[in-house]
Amino acid sequence: MTTPRRDLEAAAQLKAEGNALFQAKDFGAAYEKYTQAISHDGENAILYANRSACSLALGRRLDAADDADKGSPNTNPHAMSALQTALNVLSTDSTPAGQRLRAECLRLLDGIAKKQQDLEKEAIARARPLQEMAGVPDERLPWKLAAAAIPSLKDEGKWNSSAWLVTYAREQWEIGIDILRTLEVTPGPAVESHGALCCMQCIEHLSNALLADPRVLKFMRADVSDAIGKYPYQLRMELMHWGGWISGGPQRVIREATERFNEGGLASIRDGLSITVRGWLVSGWIEEFYLGALEHALDYYTSALEVLQWGMETWKDVDVPERGLIFQEAIVRAVKILRLKAFIQYPLKEVLAGSDDLITELQEERTEPLNEQEYSLFLGFVRYQLAQAYTYAASRLNARRAAGGDITQEVEDTHMIAAGQYLNAAEIYPEDDELHAWCYYHAFNNFFEIARPVGDVLMMLNGLNQAIPKMKTIWEVPLETSISEREVKFRNALACREDLIANIEQGNLTMDIPIMRRPAGQ
Repeated sequence: MTTPRRDLEAAAQLKAEGNALFQAKDFGAAYEKYTQAISHDGENAILYANRSACSLALGRRLDAADDADKGSPNTNPHAMSALQTALNVLSTDSTPAGQRLRAECLRLLDGIAKKQQDLEKEAIARARPLQEMAGVPDERLPWKLAAAAIPSLKDEGKWNSSAWLVTYAREQWEIGIDILRTLEVTPGPAVESHGALCCMQCIEHLSNALLADPRVLKFMRADVSDAIGKYPYQLRMELMHWGGWISGGPQRVIREATERFNEGGLASIRDGLSITVRGWLVSGWIEEFYLGALEHALDYYTSALEVLQWGMETWKDVDVPERGLIFQEAIVRAVKILRLKAFIQYPLKEVLAGSDDLITELQEERTEPLNEQEYSLFLGFVRYQLAQAYTYAASRLNARRAAGGDITQEVEDTHMIAAGQYLNAAEIYPEDDELHAWCYYHAFNNFFEIARPVGDVLMMLNGLNQAIPKMKTIWEVPLETSISEREVKFRNALACREDLIANIEQGNLTMDIPIMRRPAGQ
């Protein structure tokens, strides 16, 4: 079909305005100009390539891949391939503005390549050695010990225990995995042509576990790993069943959801939006922990967050059941936390700002659950979120001295603030969670990096000493580190405690004498 002349002229004008904005690095405004141009000339591959470049500059890599696909049918849905496709299309635009835009894309390509290399190195550094856990009996795993502890917790009326949360999260995970195990796939030449018979609520259960406590997803036997291999087929079937988005990123979803809403109301898009967001979250986790691809994981988490925030604002005056359970403050916070944890390379000020915003919001929440029915969700979506916000802020503060350096007043202040944040988190985490013990350990390390009184250092170590026996009632097997790593670190910290106590008893130290760790090489 031939595009009318007036539309071509309008598209050309909007494209020129978009190019100027792109050169000025106003990528959001340029994106909108190219979108308007596409509404006039939807067959122009260069416009999609330009918008793809904008999406990449804005960190919207799923949208970038979707637009790059409009210009070429052979696009791989990742940032590097999308941008390369856009570059190939832009090479046909011989105008000076087009070539300047192509040069900017080349700069973006170099930047993304470097960032991806950095994230891949980080993923390798974060990989937890699971081999030593291969022989751990099932009855020693946290969710097994937690399930055994629940009856006595009920009798005591005690809600502040990690047993409630880890039991709920693991149950949700196992329901989802059981559905994947029963999935019957009929092979075809491509994923799109595979047939499948499946239950339609697998993604909901897997995402519930991920949002409540991602730790329960980290430990997998071989049969679970095999089940995860069926996930792409399960996701595709559920997206088709519930009317979700099989391809595209948040901008496409928002555009098309708005159109569907105008035609059929919330009921026409509620399930589709929910399964799309949940699918992105589980896909992000698989990329992060199963494949070690942090860059791709961040694409998914960021996309989910963007759609959630859009929905929360668009339907802020609509009751939660009507707009969809996925559009709740607690879910948005959980996705923010997943993203903060994954985005190790985030600029320090952005992580601190994100953590501070979460702390401010969560400090307004209740400090106790209303009844036993909400123990698990209250812990996972309120108390643990607040503790995690404190720990992420502290861990990023620690990064200021990652490369070493002199101990200035600013450094001392930073360590004091970080130690305080860890102590805040320790007060919130249940005493039987290993995270409670780890917070005391990290607080101790912050104090020991600078000259602090013996009494302050001992306070951290005493907290760790008291936390370890309680921790092992549920977390005999760690999931934050390997078994040997936790054992060595805690043993060394407690040996320092015994040494300090012995020196005090011998009169070599007093509680107010400042001490610090001996600098490396001295």
